[in-house]
Amino acid sequence: MAIVPVDFYGQGHKTALAQSSQPLMNTAPISDIHSFRQRLNAEAKAYILHTELPSAVVELAFEGQLEGRPVVWNACICSIRAGAEGSVEADPKQFIDIHRQGPVYFLRVGLHIEQIDRAAVERTIIMIRKYRNLQLGRHEYGRLSKFSQPE
Repeated sequence: MAIVPVDFYGQGHKTALAQSSQPLMNTAPISDIHSFRQRLNAEAKAYILHTELPSAVVELAFEGQLEGRPVVWNACICSIRAGAEGSVEADPKQFIDIHRQGPVYFLRVGLHIEQIDRAAVERTIIMIRKYRNLQLGRHEYGRLSKFSQPE
């Protein structure tokens, strides 16, 4: 599986995404919270996946809050190894990266797991919704991984 740089944010911020036999869907970012809620209700879903699971990189959209306002998160959840820009340092921390482009909110979360499955997606959504002090920018969190520790 090759890693290819993709302009996830649309402004020159390169994100390495795993290239598989089934390419990631090219979907337009969602900004209108009201039409997004209607779509979720119509489809009886809590979030919209744009990638088949499991995968090293998952794109999705879900509702959340930023600074007390409801937003649609156009999100990418990735294995830190798959989402690395260039080489991966010996033991990087997990991260949340938030970017806004006009009315569109982008969220990228890097996790210390090899594959993102439905449980990881749902845990990440819960974490983001419970995190009360989310701000624009990159935020590292959690302890260092077990990737570099001998077994």
